[in-house]
Amino acid sequence: MTDKRISQAARMWRDGHRTEEIAHAIGFSASALRSCIALNPDLFPRRSIKQIEARATVKSPAPPPKAPGYEGVPYGRLTACGCQFPLWEDHERYNAETSLWCGAPRAEDRPYCGFHANKAVGPGTRSEREATRTLRKMAA
Repeated sequence: MTDKRISQAARMWRDGHRTEEIAHAIGFSASALRSCIALNPDLFPRRSIKQIEARATVKSPAPPPKAPGYEGVPYGRLTACGCQFPLWEDHERYNAETSLWCGAPRAEDRPYCGFHANKAVGPGTRSEREATRTLRKMAA
């Protein structure tokens, strides 16, 4: 793990995120994160169940007001802090002159704004989304 990822994981740990959420956010397995936690007890202090449950009751911030229905910007005018969510359909081909990107303010440490980050990942944890997909396959 790089120092940047460890510090991001430690910040998320202090904020009360679950191990699986942190591992997913930094791109590592939960077991690799647990090893990192064990090796860095000063960065990852012990937490109580109440601290973790308190985090679960906090509502996520509302999406940026510009994202829904936002007109978008061409890639050449997209700023470093602009949402990089493409605003063209799957069946359309990318065209540098006509294709647009969201451009709304990005969520912290993410390429997308809050609205599009939720759209890209979907609600629930990774295991919850996987369980839903599995159930749909079994029902079909």
